[in-house]
Amino acid sequence: MRFEPAHLANHKAALLEEWQNEDKAMLIDQLMPTLSRLISRDEFDRDALREALDGVSVDDLRRQLTELLSNYHLRVLMFGNYSLDIANSIHTRLSVANADKPRYISPMLSLPPGTTLSWQQDAELNDTAWLDAYTQPYSVEQDATSRLLSQLINGAMFRVLRTEQQLGYSLGYFTLPIQQQLFSGFYLQSANSDLTTTFAAVERFKEDFRAQLQALSSDELNTTRASLLANLQMPPTSTTVALSRVLRDWQQDHLQFDQRQRLINAVQSVTLQDILALYDSYAGHTRYLIQLRGRTSNKRRLSS
Repeated sequence: MRFEPAHLANHKAALLEEWQNEDKAMLIDQLMPTLSRLISRDEFDRDALREALDGVSVDDLRRQLTELLSNYHLRVLMFGNYSLDIANSIHTRLSVANADKPRYISPMLSLPPGTTLSWQQDAELNDTAWLDAYTQPYSVEQDATSRLLSQLINGAMFRVLRTEQQLGYSLGYFTLPIQQQLFSGFYLQSANSDLTTTFAAVERFKEDFRAQLQALSSDELNTTRASLLANLQMPPTSTTVALSRVLRDWQQDHLQFDQRQRLINAVQSVTLQDILALYDSYAGHTRYLIQLRGRTSNKRRLSS
């Protein structure tokens, strides 16, 4: 592989432009990448990356490539209409001399349960946005419970906070597995309300919704369950969607590729008490509170 100075300059310019465009994206689309940079020890502050990029030379790239090829091995997932002969041919062509080396997994930030990490960042837009995420060790049962909670809570959040109170135009509850952790929580972006106002409104909503959950009938829960199961069991509409369904299994060495079916089975077993227990447990989990503050927003820090 050849690296030329002129090509390197072009790639640097393209990367800087990509970062600049990401900085100008909707704040709601910046929340998850910001969370990823906070929890991954392999990711760095964007300003630090820009400064470091300026000093990267062709020799640096060559040394990096040599180190990678000498100390690591490729893990290849072939997905699609491949014959066994093609797969074996590609396997033979790839060096397996380093196959005994341990697989590298990006280290994640580890904080004690009950700890809150609060991050504030100014944004180039006028809106404000925040994400309030809680993490716990991953289990398929908690994943299923959190997904059902998401189905139940998002419609109510939209109706109360967006339609009735008009506090934010993009908001909701999310659940996201990352490595061996399950992240769940709330997010909101607003063009007309500051961080403290929207955050306080969501806190009030969470208290009120606890009573709604407790009064949920078995018919309502089963209707929500059926909707979630229909989505999980829907056949993939493209190769890309089909690949996404097995990629996490492959990344986590679940080579039976049965995690989705295990999730479906777990959803069928979730009870209302499971959902209430999860809803009440967040205070004891590690918490990440991310605040993106637009140019015209109130800069007052959210209380964690």
